[in-house]
Amino acid sequence: MDLLKKTFDVIPCVLMVVDAEMRLFLGNSAALNMMAGGGRSGERIGDLIQCVNSSESPTGCGGSSQCSSCVIKSSVDRAFRDKAAQRRRMVIKYLKDGPVTLPALVTAAPFGYGGKRLCLVVIEDVGELMQLRSLLPICFGCKKIRTEQNYWQNVEQYIQQHMADVEFTHGICAECAARLYPGEPPPAGVEADKPK
Repeated sequence: MDLLKKTFDVIPCVLMVVDAEMRLFLGNSAALNMMAGGGRSGERIGDLIQCVNSSESPTGCGGSSQCSSCVIKSSVDRAFRDKAAQRRRMVIKYLKDGPVTLPALVTAAPFGYGGKRLCLVVIEDVGELMQLRSLLPICFGCKKIRTEQNYWQNVEQYIQQHMADVEFTHGICAECAARLYPGEPPPAGVEADKPK
């Protein structure tokens, strides 16, 4: 059991085990770090992370008019109902030394333990991915990307800086092969474009 707890704690994503009422059963180090004053077993997670919506209601998590549209709660509810993992995107707004906005991918997976119905909730920070999916200023001619510091950087460098696990391989599309090597057969691995 000690090995499982240590493994649970080193995972960088927020991992929480909750019941159907969104009460915390167990949280890893990343989850406890997200929570004000650490996590107290038995309290609702919206209260523990100081969700901006739960602070609007005197009853806390689950009592605000916004709570009915909470992706975490609805994912947990659906996971229990369908007996299957649910995965959805959301923006979590909570308080920790000031307001925090966290673009996240939320996974809820139900399971049973000791006669209790529980759900593993995984919250992954997808801020870097969202930044890459937003509008990027790109040069019309050379296709370099303008950075926040107003420098022009080639696409490969920009993506590698913002997504450490991306590596590039290079090939050539049929259109560029025909333009760069006119009258020659296409290089190996290049197929001519098929009409649509």
